[in-house]
Amino acid sequence: YAGELVGASAEVLGDFAFSANVGRAGHRFRAVVAGVDSGAVVAGLRDVVGGRAAVSRKGGVAVPNVFMFTGQGSQYVGMGRGLYVTEPVFRAALDECAELLVGHLDVPLLDVLFGGVGGGLDRTRYAQVGIVSVQVGLVRWLESVGVRADAVVGHSLGELTAAWASGVLGLADLLRLTVLRGELMEGQPGRGAMAVVHGDVGVVVEALVGFPGVEVAAFNGPRVVTVSGPADLVAAFCEGSGLRTSPLVVSHAFHSVLMEGAVGPFVEAVAGVGLSAPVIGFVSSVSGGWHSAGSVVDPGYWGRAIREPVRFGEAVATVSGLGAGVVWEVGSHPQLTSLARASWGGAQPVWLSTLRRDRVDQV
Repeated sequence: YAGELVGASAEVLGDFAFSANVGRAGHRFRAVVAGVDSGAVVAGLRDVVGGRAAVSRKGGVAVPNVFMFTGQGSQYVGMGRGLYVTEPVFRAALDECAELLVGHLDVPLLDVLFGGVGGGLDRTRYAQVGIVSVQVGLVRWLESVGVRADAVVGHSLGELTAAWASGVLGLADLLRLTVLRGELMEGQPGRGAMAVVHGDVGVVVEALVGFPGVEVAAFNGPRVVTVSGPADLVAAFCEGSGLRTSPLVVSHAFHSVLMEGAVGPFVEAVAGVGLSAPVIGFVSSVSGGWHSAGSVVDPGYWGRAIREPVRFGEAVATVSGLGAGVVWEVGSHPQLTSLARASWGGAQPVWLSTLRRDRVDQV
């Protein structure tokens, strides 16, 4: 391998890496070499030959992969543009999403993602479908290079993509429901606010008793809680609770009573969709436990997912019971990995992310 790659072009190196990862037989021993050009890869391969880099023996039991799907707030103009230009599988997936959204989204998807609409991604109706479409492209691309999920979990909006990835609903229904969800949530009263609170869950919940109208929007970890409610009440909580808080830049008070108006119409829409039992493990971020064949096909569940708190920490603790070797955060920018580490039980897996804001997509 090292001899063949000396002086190889980027194109040849890319073809070689792809074939070496997905086209060869599975042998007992393996080594991993990383590099951005042929010189670095050749040096790494020669380290393997010379015994300076570790070679591992493949066990007889496959170690599960988990996909975590990021929620709203991860979006930015241009997310996925680099992959769209260079990766045919990713591009085909986004183009398919764009075609399926014609007649459901009033602006072309690619304009939403890549800057054709000024400030579009600041609006919930565009942000949610943009995030989900990019996640679809990432899943398709990962599958094309041999990376498939054995279990999935999503944070709020990300649970819809997780449902699609686990076979609960088809792509067209995923996109249509995502557009509707974004429109319904954006249409609710916009005088709300949200804040991250750093403190033990029990202490935060106890402090909320003195601030009626402020609710827990997400239990993200043992010491990270997000609260939500009317803007003046959230501000009062942040000032008077005595806890360390960080206001979030949001347009609405998600996962609070101010979302009540979105629940009924969304439940009605889900009721018209053919849902199926998941074909891989799917953890609920509403209950924190594994989804059953009955829970995922209950339209009421998906309404609750808009209104009730996200129990992400509990969901991560549940999925950690699989003994996963790798956890991928699938989204335009990593928001969940640091939270998930704190709730993971047992040996820590390898944590990998996909895209990242202000970073070249291929790095």
